[in-house]
Parts: sequence; structure tokens; C-alpha cells
Amino acid sequence: MSKKLASGGVWRPEQSPLILNKRWQETGDTVSFEFIAQNQAHFEFKPGQFINVEIEIDGKKEYRAYSISSIPGDKYLQLTIKRVAGGKVSNWLIDNLQPGDQLNAIGIAGQFNLNDCQYGKRILLLSAGCGITPVISMARTLLSSKQSIDIEFIHCARDKDNIIYHSEINVLNEKNTNFNCQFLLENKFNDHDELVGYLFGIINKDKLDLLCADWQQRTIFLCGPTAFMEAVKDIVQKTGFDTANFHQESFTPNQQYESHTGLASSKENVLGSSAKESIVFSVAVPSFNYKTEVIQGATLLDALEQGGIPVIAACRQGVCGSCKCKVAQGQVHSTSTETITDDEQQQGWVLACSTMVEGDVEVSLS
Repeated sequence: MSKKLASGGVWRPEQSPLILNKRWQETGDTVSFEFIAQNQAHFEFKPGQFINVEIEIDGKKEYRAYSISSIPGDKYLQLTIKRVAGGKVSNWLIDNLQPGDQLNAIGIAGQFNLNDCQYGKRILLLSAGCGITPVISMARTLLSSKQSIDIEFIHCARDKDNIIYHSEINVLNEKNTNFNCQFLLENKFNDHDELVGYLFGIINKDKLDLLCADWQQRTIFLCGPTAFMEAVKDIVQKTGFDTANFHQESFTPNQQYESHTGLASSKENVLGSSAKESIVFSVAVPSFNYKTEVIQGATLLDALEQGGIPVIAACRQGVCGSCKCKVAQGQVHSTSTETITDDEQQQGWVLACSTMVEGDVEVSLS
């Protein structure tokens, strides 16, 4: 028997899938998707948050998290997705998802948002690449609410053709006296093109001073690639900026996570040419009668997924909390505890995607 859907109201993922209403090209490698709810509900979330989605590819369910770029209260939800090398889910969505198709979601989350982060009357929204998606939601929300907030909007991109939401940002700039946008581009375009409103190079203090002279008196919301965010954070720290006014999205790859994903399906695989360099530990999930071996530093998530253990990993960066599991025995090292309470940490709960194996481990999913 199919579940009867309530008409209207607030969208709930368990009540209604997302239906793709339309899609359009933002840049050469970036596509925006506009979804509606099957039950005509409206979407409530905190500007800056992301949504966890589920997609089946080649018979296997995959989970990913994408920042929401629309505003709360609308009857549509917008995601903007960039094609990336090796991006299994992102590239599949871009290549396959068409109007009328359904997409399952498992909830909205994220602590980088306007509701939970304090801010003053003057803010700086600073982004690079696809990091623009949560901050454009913030800008859209603030401007639509008619709040008397002075907004400086700085976006960094490779070149003019790779500025996501370029036309819309320029329109917002023209129509709102409390909104000022600037662009920092790595590469110059043709000398004959208009140069007003663009600065060239990579982010540093001098560039930031030129783009926004009073940035040290503003609340900063920052999102972008890891190297970009680290560069901005370094600038902020060296100037003695009040960290209470600095908010950044942690939804970016952790360097330690990226360099420690080596798994072994058997001891023979591990103890080959790297036997003298690698230490092997076991990861067991008794409730599923599962046990495997991993190289020291591999993530719990890798070990669990290799065995087909039903763990949901949406953001895969230690942010959304969907892959929470309990280490009943053994030694691990976690790089993120963002959604784990102090009491849960004491009980052994961890985020599998950002927890590295440092000894023989026994895991429970409940």
C-alpha cells in the first residue's frame, strides 16, 4: 500500500521524494537543478545548510551531501553541482538526471548557517568555486527578508567563464544598495574585455584589503576548497581577527583522510611489497558476522563499505553525522566530532568517515 501524502505543509524526506522540475547550465562544468516535492510541500532549512541524497548507481546505493542554494520557505529547492574528475555521484547526476525524475533524500543538516552562526549588521560572504552555493543561499535570504544588513560578497574563480551565478550576482548588485559584489580571478581574460569589478591573482591580505577595505569590522562567512579556506584562515589569524565573527564551512576534504584510505581485502594483499612499511589491523562487526583487515590509518568507513555493511555516508567529510557508529573495542583516531556529543564520545561513538584505525577494532552500528 502506498503512503498517503499530505498536501502542502513542510517537506519531509520520508513523506515525499524530490522531483526534478528543471535544470540549466551555470558554467561549462556546473549544472543547477530545481526540485519540487511530490506532495507540493515547501522546503524549510537554515540558509547555508546541505541536503543528503541517495542515488543508486550500478545496483549500489550511494549517498552524498550538496549545499542548498535556494531560500527557505519556497516550494522549490535548488542544488548546483559541479562535474569533477572521479566524481561518481555528481557526474552521474549531471549526465542522467532529467526533469520528471525522482531523487530520494535523507535529511537536511549543517552547522554553517545563518540561524546558528551569530552575525552583526555588516557581513562578508567569501567563497571560491562551488563554495558559492551555501553563501548565495545566505545572500538571497538576507536580501529577500529586507534586513538592514550590509553585505560584501567576494567570489574567487579560475576565470570569468567559471563564475557560478555570475548574471544573478550582477543583478543583485544592481538592485540592492546594501549588496556589493567583487570577483577575484586567477586568470585574465582578453585585454578587450571589461575589467571593472574584477581583480586578478590569488587570495592574500593585500587582495582582501583591496576587495573589502573594512573586512576586519565584518562577520565573515567562508566556504571553498581546502587550500583557499586555509589561506583565508591564515590571514584572519595573523591579523588578530575576533574568531567569534569568523564562520567557515567544514564541508571540505580532510588532508589526513585523503592520504589514509588504503584498504586490504586480505593479509596477502597488504603484506606484499609494502609489508615492511605497513601495519595491519582487523575491523570486526559482530552483528553482521563481518571481519576484514586494513592498513593502519585507513578509515572505518572504507572498511565497512568494503564489506557491504549498511552504513550511510552522505557528506563523507565528518559533517552530517549520518555515518555515526560505535567503537566497542579498539583504538581509533577521529579528525571530526562535529555531530557527536561529549557523552557519546565517552561511550565510543565516532563518525566512520573521519575515523582512522589505529588498532584491532570492533564496531557496532546500534
